[in-house]
Amino acid sequence: MSRVRRLSDNKYDPRTLKKSRTPAKQLPFYLESIDIKKLDFDREQICSVTLSPLNVYCCLTCGKFLQGRGEKSVAFLHSIHEDHHVFMNLKTRRAYILPENYEIPAIQFLEKIKFAICPSYTQKDIASYPVKCFDMSNNPYLNGLVGLDDPNHTLHVTVILQLVAQISPLRDILLLMDSEDFKDELLKRLSVLVKKIWSPYLFRSHLSPHEFLHQLTLVKTTTAEETDPKSFLLWLINYICTSNPELKKVLTQNMRGEIIAKTTTVKEVSMKGEGSLTFVKDESSSSLRKRKFWILSLDLPPMPLFKDGFDTNSIPQVKMETLMNKFNGTQVVHTNDGTTSYETSRLPKFLILHIDRFNRKDEYPIKNRNQTLVKFPDTLVLKGRAYQLITSIAHNAIKGNYSDEAEVDQESEWKLQVLERKGGRWFEINGKSVTPKEKELLFLDESYLQVWEALE
Repeated sequence: MSRVRRLSDNKYDPRTLKKSRTPAKQLPFYLESIDIKKLDFDREQICSVTLSPLNVYCCLTCGKFLQGRGEKSVAFLHSIHEDHHVFMNLKTRRAYILPENYEIPAIQFLEKIKFAICPSYTQKDIASYPVKCFDMSNNPYLNGLVGLDDPNHTLHVTVILQLVAQISPLRDILLLMDSEDFKDELLKRLSVLVKKIWSPYLFRSHLSPHEFLHQLTLVKTTTAEETDPKSFLLWLINYICTSNPELKKVLTQNMRGEIIAKTTTVKEVSMKGEGSLTFVKDESSSSLRKRKFWILSLDLPPMPLFKDGFDTNSIPQVKMETLMNKFNGTQVVHTNDGTTSYETSRLPKFLILHIDRFNRKDEYPIKNRNQTLVKFPDTLVLKGRAYQLITSIAHNAIKGNYSDEAEVDQESEWKLQVLERKGGRWFEINGKSVTPKEKELLFLDESYLQVWEALE
């Protein structure tokens, strides 16, 4: 990470100006009125007066989103009444001087504002990431490891958005494709958000997912109880697959695996002379069935009956290799009709594991969750294929709202732990905060979702 990217402050180089119909004496004065600190392109891109999303411009002096640039338009009147003159179209990213209605030629300073609206990348750019960057307040950050705001308690969504941005085949296509080429509006906004997460020229070292979340409310009905990252990840994968064939191909090739389920029924057999019943497997009824999967769910061993006074040393621990025995074909899972065993027949390049901690039928599923800690190796070997952990979503329980009349359940918080693969360092993203994380301490958190990448 030897390269360093800095975002210039409100400065421009007059030598970069090309010929323009704008009077040469006026243009430098207008450009000096641009105030980057007031610009925010993470919010909904609609006119602040008419609430229309059509033909919206950003006033680069005050940051307001205003419609049109023709006479009597909202932006035109704003330029006269407020004496603000530099505007940029949020779709075409072309800049104009109003009310004169002159287009500003391409200059480096405006290019960085265009990049902030919707970044664009080349394969060479992606190969060099992450790099050390600085925002406009000179705060350092690594692109790709950027915190997200948590509006309206949506951490279960934002951690999945961060996770998606770390899966390289999906990330690359979202970075390289023009966001306007996505016909589906939600995918378009997902693409823009992932582009911003990997931007080396952020105005601030954190982002707001407001645009994506707003569109999400229009396509997905969510109840207050649906705060499970696993459920949202599965929903998002299925939505992508049904909305975009190209992205579906990328997901299928890299993230979908296959297991073989062997099901055997159990029969009741009466014991002669003893007047009792016993249960035996009917091997003749065994059947094999192949099943595709996006996520493998792992079952934790039961917690001890008495859990009071737990500390880090007394909380039960289990190895990841032990949990993965569920899918080696020898461990039997009992069902209502008999027994089932599972064996992986095809492992994907990116293996997503779900550590099941909650009994959603429990009156207090969070308070009574399984807190067993999972110890995982540096390299997980499955079917002769080696995997490396690259991201982990961890759960944290916080105290719920208690009243005198009744007790309520605890509440869940979610954070993402990410491996910065170039330097081999781990970072923890908790809302807007990004902090280094000791690799040896990862297992002390309640891991819930993990992504393992195959080492080719």
